[in-house]
Amino acid sequence: MEIRGPEPDRPTNDRPAISRRSCDHCRVRKIACDRRTPCSNCTNAKLNCTHSTFAARSVTPKKKQESSERKINEIAGAVDDIKLLLQRLDISSISSHDARTIQVSAENLMPDYSPARMQPSYSEALDSPLGHHSVQVGRFVNDFLEGGIPSRIKPDDAFASLRNFVTCPAKPDIAKGSLANKKGDPSPSPSKNDMPPLEAAVFILRWAREHRHYYRVSWLSLILPLETFTEICQKVYFAVDDYEEVDYILVNGYLYWLFAEYGIVSDSDEYLGYCMQFKRNLHNTLMRLPILLQPSMKAVAALTMGALHGIEIGEPSLGWKFISMASNFCIVLGYHQRTGQGDSVDADRALEKTKLQLFWRVYEIDKGLSFRFGRYSNIRDSEITVPHEASAPRCARVAKIQGMVFEQLLSVHGLSRPECERISVALDLAKELRAINEEYSPAEESSLVDPNLAGDRMRRFYLRIKLSMHYSLLTLILQIIPAPPEGPDGIIEAAHAALVVHEECATLLRNNRHFMMMMVYTNWAIIHTPFIPFITLFNKCIKFSDEIELSRLEDFANSLMPAPAKSESPGGPLRLYQLLCHIARLYIDSNIASSVRQEHISDELNMDIFDMQSFGAGAESVGFQTTAGYHLDEDMGGWWLNGQNIPLGDGW
Repeated sequence: MEIRGPEPDRPTNDRPAISRRSCDHCRVRKIACDRRTPCSNCTNAKLNCTHSTFAARSVTPKKKQESSERKINEIAGAVDDIKLLLQRLDISSISSHDARTIQVSAENLMPDYSPARMQPSYSEALDSPLGHHSVQVGRFVNDFLEGGIPSRIKPDDAFASLRNFVTCPAKPDIAKGSLANKKGDPSPSPSKNDMPPLEAAVFILRWAREHRHYYRVSWLSLILPLETFTEICQKVYFAVDDYEEVDYILVNGYLYWLFAEYGIVSDSDEYLGYCMQFKRNLHNTLMRLPILLQPSMKAVAALTMGALHGIEIGEPSLGWKFISMASNFCIVLGYHQRTGQGDSVDADRALEKTKLQLFWRVYEIDKGLSFRFGRYSNIRDSEITVPHEASAPRCARVAKIQGMVFEQLLSVHGLSRPECERISVALDLAKELRAINEEYSPAEESSLVDPNLAGDRMRRFYLRIKLSMHYSLLTLILQIIPAPPEGPDGIIEAAHAALVVHEECATLLRNNRHFMMMMVYTNWAIIHTPFIPFITLFNKCIKFSDEIELSRLEDFANSLMPAPAKSESPGGPLRLYQLLCHIARLYIDSNIASSVRQEHISDELNMDIFDMQSFGAGAESVGFQTTAGYHLDEDMGGWWLNGQNIPLGDGW
């Protein structure tokens, strides 16, 4: 074996010292090299004997370590300098209001939770004020803008404002405070220490038990009985064992609506403050609710409250997420099917009644939100075997009609049906909707003069919200039916009736213009249920330059705008109606309609959309026809289907 280095016990003069390493070819061939120049192996093989050179290490591992430590020290010093600079800044000049504004603005820049993405077509890109409205209103405005500005109307800020309303992102609502952060408060877990004092909760529970026939209290009892809510409240306030998050949601949701009702009827700022505290707890806990929940009655009730909360704060996508989960749980638990236990004991019958009431509540909200988004509902009517007419409240029966309007008239399947069938279905649905109103209205009106309910100051307000939603749905159905020769079959009458009901609600709001009342009314009666009466009268106003109708619409739009002192009142999405009224005023003032003969409504009025061609754009370019004998189904079909991808994107 060849020895590469000298050994102490052997003489070193036997062979010359190794002055270089093996040549490149010997190293590649892995053979012994005599290290000559050239070596014998390369000479015999007639190869060019070469020796590669090695670059010496410029930095030892120790030097690398020293360099890294020096860089870390430089970074640490820079961070210390930044901290010192920030400490020297004078931040005392920033007011508390500005600080809250900055905080809320920063929170709104956080990535959106987008909880309703169970439907992939709900795009987050169209996060504009128009996105809060229904697909019907959204498509109407988009088609209106696609028509262009008439040449005889001078460009005005109203048209630019309307385009910005459609395309620009919605401004963060600072008035929502901590609710502006959709992710909720990152506190670790719910705690009863974050809730108002026990004495206030006991008082409101006793008040609800003594006034169980008040509208709002009975409305809550459709989710769970009052006794069940009371037991859950005791479980949370007197927590011996750990309670679940659904219990915390039920307690905060139940007490939130009770304190809101009592605070409004009693004009108590203290209880309204408790109300807002429960509302924050409800919102934050809903945002932490785990995706994988165990199906149960309490889980369905908690998800139902989450859906109601999402609608009420103007977040319909949030409501859609929760009501979709609640609908799935109802199907898994079999709430939609008849049990067949006719001879069960009283306790079992009470439980079945509770399940049935909860199911109809979920059914109602599911139909309303699916109609708002232009989607099929999660619960199919064909799979429901529980008795409907005998046990369902008015809202559930109206919700069924709402679902049938979409499925049989406005869906892809409904639009493919023959025209005569669609008209027949629309006539039947309009007749049924009128019959429901005639059935329930006498009892509802008599309850307003019942001396036992004299203290229920909000009953009239809630009943008028339901009636407004009723007329809006009726107006939409009547638009599908062609007008008879003797005149429109109730379309204008239904639209006017909706405005009369709105004026009554506006009067109630002026007398007690609390921001919570305004929030409830606008999010339910104007935005959640599409206010088609405005579009109907807007069409008539434009086509006939009707000053009287325009005055009605302007009064309607002005009544929706918040007062200067009520900054917490909603106003962003509702500004759409003022913009449309401004444009209608420009249209009439330009005298474009002066050449249109003021003929009888029965010969001229197409109640789906005004004549876009007379407004400076061909009606065919946006999917509308202007021939005299044209029926309304094709218009409504394109109007609806083309708007289904708009994220409009909270029954009663």
